[in-house]
Amino acid sequence: TNQQVLKIIAQVYVGKMEVDKQCDTNRRPRQTLNDYVRDFFTQQYGLASVAKSKLLDLVAKLGAEVSQEKGVHPRLRIFHHLLGIDMGGTGDLDECSFVLNAVQELFPSWRYNSSFIREFVQPTILLPAEGV
Repeated sequence: TNQQVLKIIAQVYVGKMEVDKQCDTNRRPRQTLNDYVRDFFTQQYGLASVAKSKLLDLVAKLGAEVSQEKGVHPRLRIFHHLLGIDMGGTGDLDECSFVLNAVQELFPSWRYNSSFIREFVQPTILLPAEGV
């Protein structure tokens, strides 16, 4: 469901922000979102084959959702774009860093189980069914 995908996206963002902070502290280059997502799924599922399958499922779900003209959750569209799925799989590191830095500024308590994560997975707005 979209709620599950939104939760995964929120977890990815939080983890990526933590890794970026470590990279900055240690003066290492930041990992691209694409590389981080691959590592995130491998860490979540252990086996590379299972991780790849789950990641392909996520990409397929994002692609199916974003290909719709109306009713696409904006957070799905943004994640889809940041991964570069609409650009042949080459996400922009600067663009991703900008978005995640903005999130950190807007929501300083961005840890797991924080209010940010609980709010992030909620729908942006609720529209009545007849208005859609």
